[in-house]
Amino acid sequence: MMSAGFDLKEGALSKAIDFDKEHGVLDQLKDAGDSFTKQVDEFDNNYAVSDSLGKFGKDIEDQFSQFNEKYELSRKVNEAGYNVVDFLSQSYQKLTQSDV
Repeated sequence: MMSAGFDLKEGALSKAIDFDKEHGVLDQLKDAGDSFTKQVDEFDNNYAVSDSLGKFGKDIEDQFSQFNEKYELSRKVNEAGYNVVDFLSQSYQKLTQSDV
């Protein structure tokens, strides 16, 4: 029974290969993919999408850096993190000391 299933799969694969040889489906798919890639590249070249996205990302990074410098965000986040750790540590020590 297992060989019958294998024969069915083998037959289906053989038919698919024959169909592709007759109709060139895989070649058509490859050509369509190549054409699409070429169109995307041409669009990008004409409208500088990649450059615009790169500049947009850089602008966001610069704005965040300026915001961070102005409001000392990184320092405040780090300080808040340390305060939380200190609070948890002190709370744990109080809890463990009260049990003794």
